[in-house]
Amino acid sequence: MKIRIVSLFTGMTFIVVCILIAIVPTIYMPYLADATQSTKLIASLFLLAIATGLCLIRTLCNDNIYIRLSALDTCLLLLFIYLLLNRFISAPHAGFSMQLYELTALTALYILIRTFPTEYLSYLLLAIALAGGIQGLHGLLQLSGIAPSLHSSFPVTGSFFNPGPYAGFMVVTGILASGIYLYSNELTSKRKSLFSYISLAALISAAVILPALRSRAAWIGFAVGGMYLLAYRYNIRNRIACMSVPGKYFAGVSLLILLAATLYGAYGYKKQSADGRMLIYQVSLGIFKQHPLAGVGFDRFGSFYMDAQAGMFRETANISQFQLADNTCYAFSEPLHFLVENGIAGMLLLLALFIALVRIMVAEQHILIKQLCLSVLLAGFTFGLFAYPSYILSIKIIMITTLAILAHIEKNTVYRVNANVAVPALLTCLVAAASGVLLSAHLLMGFRNWKLARNSYENGLYEECMAEYKAAYPVLKHHGDFLMQYGKALSMAGKYDEAISILEQARRQLNNTIIETALGDSYKGKKDYRAAERAYLQAENMVPGRFYPAYLLMRLYDTAGQKDKALQKAEEILSKSIKVPSKAVEEIKAAAHELINSQKTASTLIIHP
Repeated sequence: MKIRIVSLFTGMTFIVVCILIAIVPTIYMPYLADATQSTKLIASLFLLAIATGLCLIRTLCNDNIYIRLSALDTCLLLLFIYLLLNRFISAPHAGFSMQLYELTALTALYILIRTFPTEYLSYLLLAIALAGGIQGLHGLLQLSGIAPSLHSSFPVTGSFFNPGPYAGFMVVTGILASGIYLYSNELTSKRKSLFSYISLAALISAAVILPALRSRAAWIGFAVGGMYLLAYRYNIRNRIACMSVPGKYFAGVSLLILLAATLYGAYGYKKQSADGRMLIYQVSLGIFKQHPLAGVGFDRFGSFYMDAQAGMFRETANISQFQLADNTCYAFSEPLHFLVENGIAGMLLLLALFIALVRIMVAEQHILIKQLCLSVLLAGFTFGLFAYPSYILSIKIIMITTLAILAHIEKNTVYRVNANVAVPALLTCLVAAASGVLLSAHLLMGFRNWKLARNSYENGLYEECMAEYKAAYPVLKHHGDFLMQYGKALSMAGKYDEAISILEQARRQLNNTIIETALGDSYKGKKDYRAAERAYLQAENMVPGRFYPAYLLMRLYDTAGQKDKALQKAEEILSKSIKVPSKAVEEIKAAAHELINSQKTASTLIIHP
């Protein structure tokens, strides 16, 4: 009887996890704020709560429980502990961010997958391919104009906030679909046609969608993952080993030339974008030099980057880089982003994880699954060299699933305990995971209230939106974007003291020109002109190419009676080169002209009364 119960609840848990992998990336609830991100997190937490409950029942009914830690498990456990300690030791005030909620959810997912029987693993891979097929269909509907895009500037975004994350998701799912289609006969002895049809649909949709997304990182990632699969299929490693020494040199040089040509072509394809990335890398390395050992803390990049960019421009006025600067909270390179946040210590742990992956040993019957999982990780890592997949939950779900599968089939056991210890330990882990994932309802109400507040704010109802912002605050008080918008709304409503308090909290989570200009407006409203000037100057230094902070400074100086400074700032505005022509820029230049003319008129009247 117990065996049947265990089998039943194992199957139910597995179905819920497959639904999470296949369906969550497509879920989108427009009545939530930041819907492309928050919806997926809340849905994941809800499904994981169900799966965790089912797994708890299964565990209580199972007499044959043990815990086996592989080398991969050990590396991931150490990395997880380090990330938590680094976050709360470096910034105890920062609290639980969305990234930490996602880390909790991914940990629960990893534990659940590690409890499944080995024969289920190929179906997890099929669920990933199905997720890619569903997203591919969504993109095709957007291309044809049937389904709306989720970004006004791009025709195709899938269920993501812009084409970049969508491209990354299609890369990791498309590569896996390629591998499943190539090896469907070897991968499973049952339901071969199901594996073939789903993987082929996902592969075709990825092949159609990826060129339309125009993501260089995605193209390179797909190419690297594809070459890895082909190298395995045609046994390229052994073929190279049999080559003569001159042949090996020729192959190596040819590969280097191909790599150099690819990178040069990718750079030339969007040169200004690539130059902007180089600026971000330069500033990020400057932050790392100031915090080399442990970094700035997990999920703290956005708290430091814009201030560091402002500091660089204050010290070195490189005019050629002014037009490249913009608000950003990503390093656009996962290794660099990780290094800035977690320092050399964290990078060493990550290196240990890479070594464990390279040296992983599996039984002969699992070699194909191993190669498919490694191809996904390699494609995702390559994409991450030029993007930010660690901030995209749907991509992280795919990556953590493949890591859990690899840990499941790894032969090397670092530690194993029997049932007497394993049951309490496993129950503790699952209960801890459940306590985190059950926050889904809490987050749902928070993001719902935020959305209502934003709707009121966008309609100019500044007083009316305060109730919704206050209701959302206890849930989202560590969310930088929420605090930024809440503080801006308070400033617009004339509640300057409250606005300054909220915006200072936002600064600790995420800083940018919007926060600094809102702070400047609030201090100006209180007639604290010196503090307002500091905030406006910081905003101007963050992105020197922008006109709005300079315009605000010009108006501040004029209001404060500092006519010489106002005139100087007006002349700077007129001499600025325009990056993107707009009506707002024209109006700012017209205001600068008007101020200069009014100053000249006033001077003429004084000289000739």
